[in-house]
Amino acid sequence: MPKQIPLRRVLFLAANPQDTAYLKLDSEAREIQEGLRLSAHRNRFELVSKWAVQTDDLRRALLEHDPHIIHFSGHGKGEQGITLDDGQGKSKLVSGDTLARLFKQFQNIECVLLNTCYSDVQAQAIAPYVPYVIGMGQAIGDEAAIEFATGFYDGLGYGRTYPEAFELGLSAIDLEGIPETQKPRLKARHNGKNLQLTNQGLAIQENFATNSAPIYKMPESLSLEAENDLIDAIQKAFPTEQLLGQMLRRQLAVRLNEVVQNTQTYSMTVEAVVGWAANQGRLGNLWKGCITSNPGSPQLKAFSQKWMVEE
Repeated sequence: MPKQIPLRRVLFLAANPQDTAYLKLDSEAREIQEGLRLSAHRNRFELVSKWAVQTDDLRRALLEHDPHIIHFSGHGKGEQGITLDDGQGKSKLVSGDTLARLFKQFQNIECVLLNTCYSDVQAQAIAPYVPYVIGMGQAIGDEAAIEFATGFYDGLGYGRTYPEAFELGLSAIDLEGIPETQKPRLKARHNGKNLQLTNQGLAIQENFATNSAPIYKMPESLSLEAENDLIDAIQKAFPTEQLLGQMLRRQLAVRLNEVVQNTQTYSMTVEAVVGWAANQGRLGNLWKGCITSNPGSPQLKAFSQKWMVEE
């Protein structure tokens, strides 16, 4: 008998107070529900929706439903927080630290998606306590937010991992010709650690809340063995030229054909990309782009454990 996929409970939380701009939250919920209904694993998902969410509603919904996935749709105001309803139709802001304190009490939470403008601040606060957190680095349009959610849950409904579903969400935005794929941002814990992006590339830190944990970064130069391991890891994390090209365009703002031309095999293409990054002094940027696009790759994780150096 094939192994069953465990039930995943999705808690959809929506708030659009009267003193905020109108959002198509019902359309977003409908697209998520329809995508899951049509998916191969439709019977393994339960979608629970809560509307005009107030602070008490949020806490009680978590206690009642103990979700695996929390999806918040509405407005965000960056450092000030995400917007809930105060019960009188007006906005009530809830900070990232407040959300983190609440969410860390629920061990079943696997992923939090904050599908609101400027929610990357809250995502950073939540990330130490939840394996996968998605926030928005900028203001995001209604259509882009809906397309991202649709692609993300389509992926989950067909058994894809959270990082893979994240990429499918970006692809859904791309396919509609909406120039907002740079706005959703994924944060993932790395074997019990957190992934933190620095100006030197990817740093692996034991806990965002402590300053004493070791931080690791890409070495300035790689040995031949390390370079071969990196080529192999990238090739397996991005098994086609299309996926590699998307990563380079989104994360490093370069096109694959600007970096590599006339290679005979895909392995040679990846090797040329790594060589280009080394020559440009951008190995750290390349690594950051790879792990941001596919943080769940076991090959990328294995490379970091073997070759990343302590800062």
